[in-house]
Parts: sequence; C-alpha cells; structure tokens
Amino acid sequence: MQIVSFIFMSRSIRFALSSIAFAIFLLFLVGYTNGSIHKNKLSPFIKPSTQLVKLIAANQEIKPTPIYIKLEIEDFAGVGAQDSAAWQQNMSWHPQWSRGGASGWWGVKGLATAATGGITKEIYIPQNGEYSLWMRYQDYTGKAEPFNVIVNYTGGHSKAEFGRMDVNTQPHPEIRWNYAWDKKNLNLKKGVAKISILLEQTAEVPRDIDALVLTNDANWNPKERGFPPQAYSNYLLKWSQKREPLKPLIEINKEIRSIPQAWALPKTAGRDFWYFGATEIVSGYPFPINIRPELENPNSAKAFAARYGANPQSAPIFSYPITGIQIHISQISELLKPDNPMRQYILTNKRPFVIVGNYGSAGKIPNSYQQLEQAFGNLWVGIISGENSYLNIPFSPENIPVGVDFKDANYQWLLTNGKSKWQQMINSDWASTIPNPFEKMILALSVGTSPHIHQLAESGAKTLGTESAAAMPYFQGQAAFARGAGRQYNKPWNWYFGASFGSAIRTFTSEDPYIIDLDGLKINSRNATIGPSLAHIRRALLFAYLQGASFFHPEQGYNLFDTNGQLNQMGWSYDEMLRLATKHPNRGVINTPVAILLDKAHGWDKYTYNGMRLWDKKPLERPDQMINQFFNVAYFPFPKNEGDAANDLNVPFPNGYFGDIFDVLVTSPTQMDSLQAYPAVFCLGDTRLDAKWAERLRKYVNDGGTLVINAEQVVAGFDESFLGVRLQNKQKESNGVVCERDNEKIVGTPFPYQEATATSARVIARASNGDPIAFVNKVGQGQVILTTPSYLMGYDEVSMPYMAHLLLELTSGLQPVEVRGDCQYFVNLRPDGYVITLSNNEGLVKMSYSPAAMDMSKTAEITLRIKDKPVVTEDWIGEDARPWSFPNEWLPEYTQPKQLSWQQDGNYYKTTVKLLPGEIRVYFIKTTNLKVQ
Repeated sequence: MQIVSFIFMSRSIRFALSSIAFAIFLLFLVGYTNGSIHKNKLSPFIKPSTQLVKLIAANQEIKPTPIYIKLEIEDFAGVGAQDSAAWQQNMSWHPQWSRGGASGWWGVKGLATAATGGITKEIYIPQNGEYSLWMRYQDYTGKAEPFNVIVNYTGGHSKAEFGRMDVNTQPHPEIRWNYAWDKKNLNLKKGVAKISILLEQTAEVPRDIDALVLTNDANWNPKERGFPPQAYSNYLLKWSQKREPLKPLIEINKEIRSIPQAWALPKTAGRDFWYFGATEIVSGYPFPINIRPELENPNSAKAFAARYGANPQSAPIFSYPITGIQIHISQISELLKPDNPMRQYILTNKRPFVIVGNYGSAGKIPNSYQQLEQAFGNLWVGIISGENSYLNIPFSPENIPVGVDFKDANYQWLLTNGKSKWQQMINSDWASTIPNPFEKMILALSVGTSPHIHQLAESGAKTLGTESAAAMPYFQGQAAFARGAGRQYNKPWNWYFGASFGSAIRTFTSEDPYIIDLDGLKINSRNATIGPSLAHIRRALLFAYLQGASFFHPEQGYNLFDTNGQLNQMGWSYDEMLRLATKHPNRGVINTPVAILLDKAHGWDKYTYNGMRLWDKKPLERPDQMINQFFNVAYFPFPKNEGDAANDLNVPFPNGYFGDIFDVLVTSPTQMDSLQAYPAVFCLGDTRLDAKWAERLRKYVNDGGTLVINAEQVVAGFDESFLGVRLQNKQKESNGVVCERDNEKIVGTPFPYQEATATSARVIARASNGDPIAFVNKVGQGQVILTTPSYLMGYDEVSMPYMAHLLLELTSGLQPVEVRGDCQYFVNLRPDGYVITLSNNEGLVKMSYSPAAMDMSKTAEITLRIKDKPVVTEDWIGEDARPWSFPNEWLPEYTQPKQLSWQQDGNYYKTTVKLLPGEIRVYFIKTTNLKVQ
C-alpha cells in the first residue's frame, strides 16, 4: 500500500522525496569515505564536497527550452528540375525586393497551373504538444495562392491551409507581392513525422514558398527571413555580452610559438601571391592593363596611357610587380605566335598568367596544350573556370547503382570514369593529348567548393580554387575548405572574386544597360548604385591576400578608372590591396589551430542549386546535419544575420565569435600527415574512419594532439584504453547539461545520448540527471575528448548549446593574440611577430539595388591582449592614407593612421582600438622570434 501510494503521488512530490533521499545517501557516503578511508572513492578528480554539490544540482529537473525547427523548402524531396514539374526550384539572389529576400539561397515554386503535386521532408518532433506552423511565401495582393500542409506523426496527422487570403500589408508597388508569414496551430505527437506541402487546386499565381518554422513557442513571431532564437544562439549571444574566455581545454605554452612548415605553400614565379588582373597591352603604356573600350568609355584607356605613360611605375594597380596576366581562352591562337606582344612581355618579365576558360573554347588547335607548356613552363599557371563554366566538368554520375555506397560512388566517379570523360572533352577542345586533365584546371566554384575542392586535389589538380560573391554566405567557411585543402595537399589556391550581388553588378564607368525582366518590371543591373558595397569589395581583396590565397582573380577586373585615367571608387580597394601586398610581402601564415576532419566523400555543401543536398542529389541525414550545425556555431552570428534582410557585409563576412581559426581536412587515402600542424582535430559528421585513419589519429594524439570525437564516430581502432570510456549499448535522453569544469548549467531541447562509464577518462560534462556525456582522456602527450550526445544535436537536428560551450573551451587560448569585441578577426604568424586583421562588418548595410546605409552606433571597441612584449606595432592600413570617401560605404577615417598604445596588464600587454562600421585594420606586432617546426 505504501509503495502504491508513493507511485500515485504527484510527480513533483515524488521527485522531491527522491532528491532528499539521494542527498542523504551521498552525505552518508561522503562521510564514510572521508572518515574511514581518507581517499575519495567517488572520483579521483573531484573532492567529495564538490561532487556532492554538483550531483545534487544535476539531479534537479530542468525544463527544456522552446523548440524551433526551421526548414528551407528547397531541401524538401520531390522538387523537380523539369519545366513540367508541379514543384520547381526558384532562385533567391535576384533583386532585394523579390527573390533576394528569400531565406537561404532558394525558394520553391508550385506552378499556378498545377492541381496536384507534393513535396515532403521527414523530421523528428521532440515532444508532444501544440505547435505553431509558420509558413513564409509570396503573397500576391488580391489573389489567392492556395496550398496545404499535412504533418503525419505517430498515430495521427494534422492539416493546415494557407494562401486563401491576403496576409501581407506591404506589397511592392510595382510587382504587387511581397513575402509574408502566416501561421496555423497544430497538435503534434513526439516521434518521427513527415511534413508534406501539397497542391490540391490550380491558382491565379504561382505558389512560391520560401521557408517554414515549427515551434511550440506561442509568443514567437518571425521577422524578416525568420531566424528563430534557438538555444545555442541564445547561449552564444549571452556569452558575447562579456566575451570572457572559458577555461582552456588545451594548454599552450605561450612562451614558445611555432609556425608549421607545412603551412608554407609552393611559390609561383618566386612569389607567394599574384593578382591576375591585367589583360592587354595598349599603346603608350609598357605594362599590361585591364581597361576595356568595348565595355567602358572608349577614351578611358587612352586617358590612362596619357596620364601614366611617362612615369609608368606611378600608375595604380597595373604597375605593381605582383600583377599577373589573365588571357581568355579564345586568344590562345594569338598567344602562340612568337611576335605576340603579350607573349613577349610574359617571357621577358617572367610574369605568370592564367587562361580564362569561362564560356569559351580552346579552338581545337593541334597540340596547342603542349605548345603552351613548352613555351611558358610554370609561368602558365592553369585554366581558370569560374562556376565550372569551361566545358562543364562532369563531377558525378547521373545514376548510382542500387546497393552501392552513395557517397563513395559519387566521390570515386570523378577519379575514375569522370576523369576519363573529362579527358576526352579537354583533349578534343585542345586537339591535344593531355595525360592528366585535372593538372591545369583551376575550378573556382561558389557552389561546389566544399564537396569538390579536396576531391580535385586528390585527382591531381596543381592549383585549387574557390569563388566569393556578395550573395555567398559566411565566406570564411568556404575559405577554410580551400585553405585546408591547399595545406593538406601542399597546393596553391586561388580566390576568384565574382563582382556581382545576385544579378546586380556595380559599374562606376558607364556600360550599356543590362536589363532583366522581373514579373514585367524592367530593371537595369549595371550602374553605380546597385551591386556589392565598396566595403564588401575591399574585404574580398584584403582577405584574399591576408588569409593565405596564392592568387587573386577578379572576374570583373576592369571598370576601375574614370575617363580621365584616375582611379574611380571601384578601383580604390584594388589599389589598396596591391600597395599593401607589395610593400608587405611577408604576410605570415594565418593561424588556424583547429582542423575540422570530414569524410573524403562527405558531399556536403551549405547551398547548392538544388537545395541543401549531398553531392547535389540526396537530402541530408542526421550525421550530415552535424556539419551544417557545427558551421552555424563556428561562424555565429551568421545564422542570425541571415535571418535579417539580405545585405552584403555581415552575411558573407560575419563577425564570428571564434575568429577565423578553422581549416577543413578530409580523410584522404594519400594525405594524412598534415594533422600534425594542428593543436586540435574536431571530427564532423559521418567520418567513417578506416583502420589507417584510426591508426593515424592515435599517433596524432600520442604525439600531443587533441582529438574531439563523438560516440557516433567511434570505430574499432578506438578501444577503451584510447577513449578512457566504456560505451554502453543503451540510449537515454535529457535536455540539460552541467559542465563540470565551471559548473555552468545549460538548457536546450531534448537530445539523445549514449550511456557511458568513465574508466581512465575525466568527466567534463553531465546530463541534467547526472549521467556523464563528455570526457577527456590523456593519451601519451595528447588527449581525446569524447562526447556521447548523438552528433551533439537535439532531436530537432539543431546544435546543442553544449556544442557552443565545448568549442569555446576547446579554442580558448589557442591564438597568441586574444581579441575581445564585436569584429571578424584572424592572426597571421611570422618569425618575428604577428599580423592581426580586425574587421567590423556590422553597421554598414548594402542591399543589391539600394544605396548603403550606416549605423554609427555599431562602432565596436576591440581589446587586444598578448603575452609577448610588443616591440614595434605597424599600422598597415594607416601608413599610406588616402583622402577617399563615399557616402555610407567608405569613410575618410578608414585609411587614416590609428596607432595602438600598449599597457602592462598583469602577465599580458593590452590595448584597445575602436572600429567604425565597415572599418578594417591590419597591424603587425613585432615581438620575439618564433620557432618554425
């Protein structure tokens, strides 16, 4: 009877009695161990009194945070590529008031003429309850765009209708529609669910749907593109208020700093960096320039030659010794002629060049490939192909046979059948026999860099490439893939700059109008207002040099001079970067102490032309979502910024809380030794480590590295002695984490974790019920950090807040210069000190078709702390001031001197600097010599 009474007590009373009994038991146990044995039998790492406090605290019930599941509709299954398909992809980077306002890169269009058709996506509902289903779609004034949403869950389904009435109060005056959010309430059950978006009747207009958010927060209302306040983002936003470093997980000897020799990439023509911007030789000026009479004012080239011909070394941009050459592939026949002026210039001055293959052909000139190789040798760097626009390399097979591993089949195809197919194509176009068709190819992809750049390196490409543009999100992440591939394979890499912002290209020197048609609205996409901001262009140029690119290739590269031969506003950034790079050829190497390790066949890309799909084909599964979620944390506040109205500064270049400290490596079968350069390796996603990689990672740890791995990624080669943990074949769940090292309690949405018991490892985090979920095990000179929550995500496949906490612990103290404040930053290592780049990417907003706006309240105060004593500090931006100014895009203060004043701060030296909205500063801090390893 007493047991039955206890069972039927209220849950809160039962829980309170259990907690009291548990505490009494622990008090007895602690007293026993303290009084009789004199040693702590509970844990060798924590004193009994501390453990008692923590376990009682951990046993308290924690209420989960609200659930927000945001889905991009382009990621749904069933979206067709054919014109006849009921549901089709729809671009999102057109003008700001239309597709440029979409969440993510794309939307999905249900045809107005379609009466049937559905798209689906599976999700997991973390808990029972009432949810608000928010849908974002194009709402046409006075017209219906009907569609239905059905959520099938365990034991039932819920249906909601949308688009029957106007919900948007501010349509665009000319196209008569705008994005709108509408919601319906649904009662859902915990478990696997399928969301279906259905067409069940025709409509007057297309059903253009952008995104949805499913939430149990009845008080939340989406704004703009609808970034929800997920638990991990709230955690990071709270941390950012003070930005106090957490206790480091990796102890770095700050008295000895080393520069990995593996990070020094091969030189080209004796230099680490070239600007491939000159295209032709004109009368009256001895060096190649890039001023195109057919696209610009026909007098601009003549005015340039008249102004600088007598003193050619004084000319901006084209007089610098690091200016290389780009030649379109259609000009090969001219380049092969011995008396060709450009050929003679290249050979006489030893200037490297690239062939630009975009939308062109080599012309089937017999043996032209071999002729170029024989004439120019290594001065011919390769064939640039922006967006794979030269012959369209076949990256993957059209069909994967049933029973074959999908990821490996896509990866291996390019190295085998795809290579053969590509060889036939390029041999035909060059009328030459080319042994390795990848050797000279420089694929500069915006979409496609992440899955393909390491694959191309493995295939034999000598130079790697990536493309940035104003519409690209957090380009720091894409640069991490390119730089990581370059370092892993010891190959130079190219930063290809696409000068557009969606469909808009900025031109300060008049070009012929370029008209696009948007729902009958005629728009000129070439003028001095539209396109990327000067601040965005400036970052692309400076960051390419400072973040370690070997080459910079401007897709536009012209329209930099006025008709009087002087620089126009577009040219300012180009000349600034070239002056800085010429004056400071020793930029150092960017310090990226954390390597992200992905499976070589991961196939992941943040945005593709078919939604977020593996190898551009298959929807992501839970392991793949870990990659996506990690980068949301690593480059936060990018996801939050992307929820605001589209702009070209804080989305492509967010002020990341962790700094630019990551490189991406893959499980290459041939390139494993690059691991040694990194203090930490963080395994992401479905790593599928084979025996060789397991052995290599064990050696890496034994030699002093820190490996972060999840229980889902553990393979046979990682035994109990390596992990220090015995994993149980049992799954549990929680919604809270107690961090042992600082006693911080973090609450999120429900997450599953694998039960585990520490053997030799130290527990560093527990679930709210007291179960250990994260461990550190010392192995040789290094350590293994094991986490047991499934891929560090909740059931909702959103990053746990603990992932953010762990990353803050892992990265704490890894940079020789500590940076606090709201800015993007990165540190370059030199033997004699550090080059630090600080960039305030907030407070300057430029949309694709509007003038920029500036918010001076976004001025940031940045604090720098350094252990080494600064001997000299050089201001690389302010050392050559210019009187340049452009409303809300380039303040006159940007290039004025801004010196640092260092003061002793305990064992550190400290200084502060204020960064105006859009401002960049680059400082060289000379200290004592560093060790090269």
